[in-house]
Amino acid sequence: MRRLAMFLFLAGICAGAMLAIKPKIPWSLFTPALAVALAGVILFRLHTYKTSGGLPETKEIDGDLENLLTAITQELSVLIARDNNLETEEVKEKIEKIEMMIAEIVEKRNVFITHFGYETFSRIFVPLAQGERNLHRAWSALVDGYHEEVRRSLMETASSFR
Repeated sequence: MRRLAMFLFLAGICAGAMLAIKPKIPWSLFTPALAVALAGVILFRLHTYKTSGGLPETKEIDGDLENLLTAITQELSVLIARDNNLETEEVKEKIEKIEMMIAEIVEKRNVFITHFGYETFSRIFVPLAQGERNLHRAWSALVDGYHEEVRRSLMETASSFR
């Protein structure tokens, strides 16, 4: 269905563009071309809705995301407070646990896009991506033995998730 949706959208846009460059726009052809493009958009959104498993209850989605972000923030707080007291393997395990929680959020992105819309989704996921990048930086610094960089990266990660 996704390919059909993309085909309809592109065909409608191309046909509309070809008709729009004429000196006098043939509205009897231009309007159906735009309708085909709109049908493609609607089919694509329908496909996104179906692949996300429909729209679960709003409280369930909000609560799920909030619980995951709270758990991530709590794990980061523990790491920031104790990073000098933990063995390198323990810190790596905690960082990998946080990465698994982030992966769980990313796997549910279609549900979040459908629920929140693209604008709100991007306001949530841009800081999440920044936090994930800083978390990877912390892991790398930990392996290389730069403990001050680990602490700084973890603090930046926590800031992103707040």
